[in-house]
Amino acid sequence: AACEAPLVLPLGGSTYGQNCLFLVNDWHASLVPVLLGAKYRPHGVYKDARSILVIHNMAHQGVEAATTYPNLGLPPEWYGAVEWVFPTWARTHPLDNGLAVNILKGAIVTADRIVTVSQGYSWEITTVEGGHGLNELLSSRKIVLNGVTNGIDVDDWDPASDKCIPFHYSVNDLSGKAQCKAALQKELGFAIRPDCPLIGFIGRLDYQKGTDLI
Repeated sequence: AACEAPLVLPLGGSTYGQNCLFLVNDWHASLVPVLLGAKYRPHGVYKDARSILVIHNMAHQGVEAATTYPNLGLPPEWYGAVEWVFPTWARTHPLDNGLAVNILKGAIVTADRIVTVSQGYSWEITTVEGGHGLNELLSSRKIVLNGVTNGIDVDDWDPASDKCIPFHYSVNDLSGKAQCKAALQKELGFAIRPDCPLIGFIGRLDYQKGTDLI
């Protein structure tokens, strides 16, 4: 659908056409650059389009059994782009041949550029510890690998002027922070206790996120 939409959907009164930049977020969208190379460019479509893969977390790669390859809509000769073989120690039983398909790997192989959420992470994923099995492949693509630091709009999220919080505070006067905490305790039906910590967590219940520490 992502590949077809720019060609056919009237957006703003006209179609985007073929001169597109596809921003591909993690394994969930990683078939897009593979499809561009396997099914569109051979027919002269999207020959000038480019794709950028954005990697947020290498631990999640979209790995499935090799028998699912026919469901991906790719030509047989493109199997190597997503081919993945688990090492012996990672196989589930003695008869497991370890054959799988890795969707994120396909994007790493075919994307025009690869960026991560920071310069540090762009280096980390090329190491054994951070690459989760794809470090050598990522190292081979270092020429197109870079990091763009994640961040926030420091004006919109400034607690000294944020319209979405009941009290304001700053580095020079933190008193409003305690008042915000009390207001949130009241809104949630908790006892208003300045001695009791209140922890807010926005994220997935994943070991990488430190839920065990919380």
